[in-house]
Amino acid sequence: MSHSAKSSELHRVNGPRRAQVLAVANQKGGVGKTATALHLAAGLARMGQAVTLIDLDPQGHIELCLQGALLGKQAQLSRALLSGDTALEALVEKTRLPNLQVVLADPELAALEPFLAGRIAKEFLLRRALEGLRQTQTLLVLDCPPSLGVLTANALAAADLVIVPCELNLLGLDGLADMVEAIEQTRDFLNRDLTLAGVLRTRVDARQMAVNAAMEKVLLRRYPQRVLPMAVPFCAEMSKAQMAGWPLFTTAPSSPAARAYEQLCLALLQSLGLESTAQVACA
Repeated sequence: MSHSAKSSELHRVNGPRRAQVLAVANQKGGVGKTATALHLAAGLARMGQAVTLIDLDPQGHIELCLQGALLGKQAQLSRALLSGDTALEALVEKTRLPNLQVVLADPELAALEPFLAGRIAKEFLLRRALEGLRQTQTLLVLDCPPSLGVLTANALAAADLVIVPCELNLLGLDGLADMVEAIEQTRDFLNRDLTLAGVLRTRVDARQMAVNAAMEKVLLRRYPQRVLPMAVPFCAEMSKAQMAGWPLFTTAPSSPAARAYEQLCLALLQSLGLESTAQVACA
């Protein structure tokens, strides 16, 4: 896959094979974070990879957006993280999508912060809980909450790669600076293997050509080599897919947003040295 000089090339992973952990994070809400995590997980599973999607957001939007594909519900993630002795594979739920399983969020996740405030090594609870899944899966995708609290810190401490969705507007770019700083601090103090795989432009409105061009200029100037070459356009099909409880690959596979996420999945597979075992049509 070719990349322009201004685009990010996804980090290539070498060494022994064990599940790679990919966090999708942005402390700003409404930027397509959950949609990106869901379509990364569903797209990679569709390409033949064993994927577990883990919802760390107390709002539980993964459950809402995948309600058509879920076979059950066992949301006890907060208890597992608090106890420290429950492996997440015990909480896994199968789905109707081949190769995709999920660990759902529960509302009690929102109350974890005060309980964990004084706990030593609280940032490493998730890393420990993921060890079993890393031995049996190819990829673990983490949907982070829209904050820089203890749950996002756990995700970054456990992850190998992080993708940051970003809307092309002033508030989106302002929040991106804090997220990138958090990633750099995590790499310095908690997880030296963490890599920013790239900034993904999301919810791009083609009607706002002048605004998009201005924001992209700023984005590329601030984060050269970090902006991914594909961009996810705004499309009505996304809302319809979420209401139906299925990913776009099921409800609108030819939509521009589905094609963009497909490109992202293929680029990620290439960076990890993996191959798709399914036929995909990528424009």
